[in-house]
Amino acid sequence: MKKSRILAMAVLSMTLVAMINLSAVGAVTVTNGGFEDPAYSGDQLVPFPSIPGWTFAGTDNAGILPADATGVWGIPTDGQCAAIWGGATLAQTISGSGTTTFTFFVQGYDSVLTVTLDDTPLTFGGTPSVSTVGGGVNGPMIQYTSDPITIDAGDHTLKFIAGSSWSFIDNVAAAVPEPACITLLTTGLIGLSMRARRKRI
Repeated sequence: MKKSRILAMAVLSMTLVAMINLSAVGAVTVTNGGFEDPAYSGDQLVPFPSIPGWTFAGTDNAGILPADATGVWGIPTDGQCAAIWGGATLAQTISGSGTTTFTFFVQGYDSVLTVTLDDTPLTFGGTPSVSTVGGGVNGPMIQYTSDPITIDAGDHTLKFIAGSSWSFIDNVAAAVPEPACITLLTTGLIGLSMRARRKRI
């Protein structure tokens, strides 16, 4: 009986590891999500720069805000970030497949920021946009995580669309949400372990 329990736990453990590894296969990745490459200097916006992964479009008020600009703009001192205003956009072509969520930090004036994937708005708690922080750029950046979305294999366009005022964006990333079945397997392993321990006592 003891050997059968050990074997069952070993099988469940290997299944759990395999499912975790499979969840990362084809995972979506975001390039240069922190907007740190290349590093710029100065206290003014660098309009429409050529940076790895990202493309700016729209008004002339879009680009990279260097870390040196913190004294002028009030941006947090964790490094440079992207800035878009008045309908300007920030986009990246991403690839991969599977179920994913997108996270990012944002602050700005009292406005909204829309994030789309292939022109379909991502939702955040069911809402198809996020509010930027009111009162200018003196407050902390706020982290948002989209609702999970399933992506087919191939290239897709992730796009940020500014509202009527400034949005300052940083630390854009994609993550694989934890499947419910992995949670159930983990719970099962814990239960088996506790049961075996009680029988030994």
